[in-house]
Amino acid sequence: MKKIAFVSGIFVFLKLLFPAHTDAQSNPDGVSKVRNAISLNLGQYLVNEVNLGYEHVFKKMNGLEISGGLIYRNDIILDQAKDWSNSQYFYERGFTGKVAYKIYRKNGENSGKKSYYSFGLNYQSLYFNNTWFETDKEVKFKPDSSAASVTAAEEIYRHRFRNRFGLQITLGNIIPLGKTFALELYYGCGVRGITSDRFDVARGVTADGHHVILQTLNFDDSKFYIRPSIHAGVKLRLGW
Repeated sequence: MKKIAFVSGIFVFLKLLFPAHTDAQSNPDGVSKVRNAISLNLGQYLVNEVNLGYEHVFKKMNGLEISGGLIYRNDIILDQAKDWSNSQYFYERGFTGKVAYKIYRKNGENSGKKSYYSFGLNYQSLYFNNTWFETDKEVKFKPDSSAASVTAAEEIYRHRFRNRFGLQITLGNIIPLGKTFALELYYGCGVRGITSDRFDVARGVTADGHHVILQTLNFDDSKFYIRPSIHAGVKLRLGW
């Protein structure tokens, strides 16, 4: 409910700032008169990122969008994704930026809907501080010198920094919601180059609710790799 209230508050403020008389009517050629738009990416907001964008249409069929956001740790998703192989992604915080060039398609004369394809470049800076992560191994240890050995899941204490550079191609549709607001649905694919610097600090287990360090580590793993990427989501737009 707090997330919904936050989103509603942003767009109530924006609607007061840009009154409804700057509406999004269509020209006879089917191209919207809207030359500027502010958007909030609802899909990313519900996952782990507050992302705002601004778009300006320079010509009838061309636009430039610049967006940026802060990546936060979503504890609700984190609890549900602990057993996933890529669950460390949800521990990360950071920031992101993107620039995209949009080419709009011509729609029918009476259509308020617009469609486009775009080419974009994006960057993400991601990190998490020292955190315990459970591995798929089990180790034996003695809680104290007089106790018998017990078995527990191995854990690694680590932190990580990542930079992701991406190129993507996206298709999208803008669906009017009255005179001022609109929904933007998009999907596409791309490729990313990723630099990763992971540092393992210690190895240990959890005993009686407390972390026990079994071995101090000094392991630094730096990598660069390339991965394909899939993009899809929905934005709420305010146009004028």
